[in-house]
Amino acid sequence: MELRHIITFLTIVEKGGFHKAAESLGYAQSSITAHMKELEGELGCVLFDRLGKMVVLSYHGRLFLPYARQMIRLSNESVSVLNKEKEPSGELTIGVSESLIIYRFPSLLKEYQKKHSRVEVKLKPILRPRKVLLSYQSKEIDLALINHTENWTLSGMTCEPLTMENMMLLRPVDNWNESHIALYTEADCSFKEVFDHFLENSDGEITSSLELWSVEAIKRCVMNGLGFSVLPAFTVSDGESRDHLNLTSLFDSSPGISTYLVYPESRSFSPTVESMIQFILDYSQCWNE
Repeated sequence: MELRHIITFLTIVEKGGFHKAAESLGYAQSSITAHMKELEGELGCVLFDRLGKMVVLSYHGRLFLPYARQMIRLSNESVSVLNKEKEPSGELTIGVSESLIIYRFPSLLKEYQKKHSRVEVKLKPILRPRKVLLSYQSKEIDLALINHTENWTLSGMTCEPLTMENMMLLRPVDNWNESHIALYTEADCSFKEVFDHFLENSDGEITSSLELWSVEAIKRCVMNGLGFSVLPAFTVSDGESRDHLNLTSLFDSSPGISTYLVYPESRSFSPTVESMIQFILDYSQCWNE
């Protein structure tokens, strides 16, 4: 049942005839007649009776009239609702690696909310990238922004590489030759692979290792001479880090670490999710500068 046929039916009722309905809708009168024949054929009944030159609703036409009006009303309401929902709004939960939450996401979120103030963004720390898929499946997150090794993939997910990260060796400014404790992030963190590669290819003496859960905790420990570590350059780009840490780039001598935007391969996204995906893709261009 086509909406245009129902609109034609209601216009005939409103205008009082086929000719006036044709003028109102901008159709030839033959088109109006054709619409009614098709609609009556689909319904299996006659909708109008002819009384001389006049047409009036038949018994079945009177029964059909309130349903026709309701169908048009629902059609208009659905269009209105869908158009309204094209504006990003509501909750959006993003899984983010701890280092990105601290050093990159605040400025990104600030700029996003200037454009989309009706969106309430919630952040969920992603401690283990291999559990990203599970977080999606359990509907804990809508998309993710994480660090992982170069060319990383995840079944069923699009892993969009945003930028290759420059990894830095962190040592104390004073007496760094005396620091032999390796300060790790969590055991399955992608940074650990870079650190292990560095240790395998260096002549330095390692007396012990210590696993810490926080990038900031690692930085403070190195600043205080407890040990040394490997972290992304964006975590040590501030003035305090440059003044109180001995920093060496490992960009050309370590496995690649990238920042990825992760979302399902095949999914119809809401305007809110779509807006954030596109914003992150655009905003991340400045990370390559």
